[in-house]
Amino acid sequence: GENLRRLREIKCLWQYALSKKSGVPRSTIAELEQNTTVDPGVRTALRLAAALEISVENLVPDEISS
Repeated sequence: GENLRRLREIKCLWQYALSKKSGVPRSTIAELEQNTTVDPGVRTALRLAAALEISVENLVPDEISS
């Protein structure tokens, strides 16, 4: 959650803009950032990473390295 928010803010994107760019609902992005939803699913992670122009490993490093 914190990592997604930090990366989104580095790219100067609002949740709405990231939603439009990724195709992931803004509500899902908000839930991920607030840790209400822990597992984004592979498709969602791939879409968010592509929209942020980063690797999935950079988006969810803890989950990949565990």
